[in-house]
Amino acid sequence: MVATVRKRETADILGNMRHCWDMSILYAEYERLECLLRSRINLKSTQGRGVAIVAREQLFAEIIGVILRTWNRWLEYGKRWFML
Repeated sequence: MVATVRKRETADILGNMRHCWDMSILYAEYERLECLLRSRINLKSTQGRGVAIVAREQLFAEIIGVILRTWNRWLEYGKRWFML
């Protein structure tokens, strides 16, 4: 029993580290996208949407696409288990 608890605790720690790693990768992608947009877009006006907002919107659209695909896969998986 103690070994099971220790394995679970280790898995939780590693899971948290993986989550932090994923969040840092997400932010690095955001920074890369923002720098790319800044190099391609020349904003002359301070009104309207800035580069940071455009970068966030594009990254958000990509994330939503991934989430929706994952969500659909989870629903299909859940449906199979529900039918059992």
